[in-house]
Amino acid sequence: MEIKSRNQAIKEMFNHCQARAKERYAFNLNRPDYDYLSLMIRNKLRLGINILLFKDISAKHNENWLIFFKGQHFWVIYDTFQEFIITFMPIEDLENHKNKLLRGTISVLQQRRLIR
Repeated sequence: MEIKSRNQAIKEMFNHCQARAKERYAFNLNRPDYDYLSLMIRNKLRLGINILLFKDISAKHNENWLIFFKGQHFWVIYDTFQEFIITFMPIEDLENHKNKLLRGTISVLQQRRLIR
């Protein structure tokens, strides 16, 4: 079994994300943009302004993020263990997942005693 280096894993994930961004958003994702989007999430930059977290309670290391970037909204999945974006989801499917994601977000807020 081959163990991939972090750089190799990020390169493969970037290639995957680049293909999904093109396919699902007609967006030409480049490496600096990919790195910046991952940094925005990792450091919670502009939280509530350009990015919004939806917590999926069924996902151990993955977070769903809605990001406004370069005039477009993107729904991305971020791996909190590896600390990079792993895919771009179809924005039209967000409506179908909205209730599950909101339930997860509300559950996390309740656990942290931020809401009742």
